[in-house]
Parts: sequence; structure tokens; C-alpha cells
Amino acid sequence: MNAALHQLRFQHEQQLYQQLQQRDFVQAYQQQQQPQQQALYQRHLLGSAVKVNAGLLPELNQTYKDCLALLDMPAQGDIYIYQSSDYNAYVFAEAEHFDISISSALVKDFSAAEIRFVMGHELGHVLFQHQLIPAGLWLNTEEQKLSDNTLLQLFKWSRAAELSADRIGFLSCGDLSAAANAFFKLACGLSLDNDQQVVLALRQQYDEIERINQTLLGRGGFDAHSHPLIPIRFKSLELVSLDLLSYRRGKILNPDALRQIDHQVESVLVGVKPPAEDSIISNLFKQFS
Repeated sequence: MNAALHQLRFQHEQQLYQQLQQRDFVQAYQQQQQPQQQALYQRHLLGSAVKVNAGLLPELNQTYKDCLALLDMPAQGDIYIYQSSDYNAYVFAEAEHFDISISSALVKDFSAAEIRFVMGHELGHVLFQHQLIPAGLWLNTEEQKLSDNTLLQLFKWSRAAELSADRIGFLSCGDLSAAANAFFKLACGLSLDNDQQVVLALRQQYDEIERINQTLLGRGGFDAHSHPLIPIRFKSLELVSLDLLSYRRGKILNPDALRQIDHQVESVLVGVKPPAEDSIISNLFKQFS
């Protein structure tokens, strides 16, 4: 399956990615990378988290193995669980290896299908090599002397990258309700035993965001969110969900149809903008980085 997965990448994100790859500060970062960085990070994880294996957490380990097999990942990596009351997950990738870290609260409270969505999301970042542009490195460092236009481009790409990764997350779980419940828990920290109401709530909140956006037109502002708002993530995933399900069942993708959906998703992502936050360096890289 892996060879065709790149067709699923959100086209707008790939275009921004290619543009950023040409920027001097990105190329300088990539040239400065050292082989020992992965080893140093692994040592940190081994000292502060627990590595998942078949003997320690067999069900979680099998869930992870199932995701790897489905996606036929070219790289190899490990899963670590770290103690936190927040729902979060992130990945560190270097060359042909990656490490995914998942919070203990997420493992406790998310269902197996929801965890597959999270794992698949992180594997999506690896698959699309998002680590080659570590936006958080620049967005979280006030000392970086980047222009507002450059920061704006980084924020735009970062948000779009989450939508590409969400598609691989959905492919891994194959269930829009599971993805919706993961977003719902992320937003409010609660579980609701009614998939239909969860989906409805996210749809309604997206519609409300869109209405509010109409009152903000022409006011400008710097959109300083590294992740799309949760209802926007859900709406963007819902638009492409039928095509992803069809592909998951072995059907051949229709590139023209997928590009049309990408245009719809781009209008959702670009057309619905929240007001700027007080600081552009705040609350970054949470919500399944």
C-alpha cells in the first residue's frame, strides 16, 4: 500500500512543503543535522518513558504492528508511553528510524480504534517526511530572526501538514466515528457514548466557526495556530473520508477526484481563519503533533 499513499497527501500542504524546502534557513538546518541526534533522543526516551513491547503492553504493541503492516512503512520505529494527564502524541524521526511518544492519559482513555487513528497520524508525519521542516523549532524560538511573511508561511504549512497526517490516521483506523471521538476527547477531555452526537457536534461547531469568520472578514491579523481548529480538522477529514475508505478496501484512487476534494479542503482550511492570538509564539505543537 505504501507506494500509493503519497497520492493521499493534501496537495496544498505538499506545495507549501516544496516552497519551504527552497528556503535558505530550512536548507541550513538540514545540512547541520548530526547522526547522533537520534541516539541522544532515544536515550532521553529510555530514561523518561517506557518502550512498548509484546511482553509489556501486548494489545497496544499489536495495534502498532497492525498500523505498520497496513501502511507498509519504509522506516522502522518504536512506541513510547510517557506520563501525562494531557492527551497528546508526537514523533521524532531521523533518517530510517522514528520514535512515537504517546501520553499515558491517551492510552488509558482512547479506544483501540482511536489509538490507531493517533498512531496513524504520527506515522503520516513520518511517511511525508515532515521532520525535514521542523516548524516548531522556529515557531517556538523567539530568538529566530524570521520575517512575518516567513512565519506566516510556516504556520500555513504546519496546519496543512496536520491534515495530510490526519488522512493516514483515518486510513489506519478506517472509521470516521473513531476519528471524531478522538477529536472530541482532545477538545473537551470527555467520552460520549453516542457517535452520532459527537459527529453532529463537530459539524455544528464547524458551521458556527464559519459564521463567525464572516464577521471577521477584512480585519486582517496574523493567524498564529500551528494546528487547524479541531472542527476544521474534522470537516477536512470528512470531505475525503469516502475516498479513503474506498482506497482502504482495495479500490484504485481517482487522482482527479482527489484533487477536487483537495480544493474543497483548501477552501475549508484557508477560508476559515481564527482571530490572531496575542502572541505568535504560544500554545504550539499540541494536538497530535
